[in-house]
Amino acid sequence: MFSSSSNKKETPEAITTILGEGTEVTGDLVFKGSMRIDGQFDGNLTGDHLIISASGKVVGDVSAKSCICHGQVTGNLSVDELQVKKGGNVDGTITTKDLSVESGAFLDGEVKLKKKELHVVDDKSKTAKDKGTVAK
Repeated sequence: MFSSSSNKKETPEAITTILGEGTEVTGDLVFKGSMRIDGQFDGNLTGDHLIISASGKVVGDVSAKSCICHGQVTGNLSVDELQVKKGGNVDGTITTKDLSVESGAFLDGEVKLKKKELHVVDDKSKTAKDKGTVAK
């Protein structure tokens, strides 16, 4: 769950959305691809890959596949992979499968393991005897 490896890619894919420095947005936002926040976002974010720069600030809940935080997040994060870089600050509940925290980063809150989803597979190839019943 926790890793100290610094071999991870800094950017999962090309950045498709940028909230520029000095820009403030309030509301809820759903995005696809990678989004970088250099300004301030107040509200809930849902998307694929989020990058919060050193000047970036998010006040609200984040739900994403991955998040790289150089800036500030105040709210709950539910992400598959979270990297908090030196100078990054996260205040809230973190739910993740993979957490990386550099020396000099700040965490204030609770960290929970994101559980893997279980899927029921219907195996119709089993015979009645295999299923524990007796065919008459």
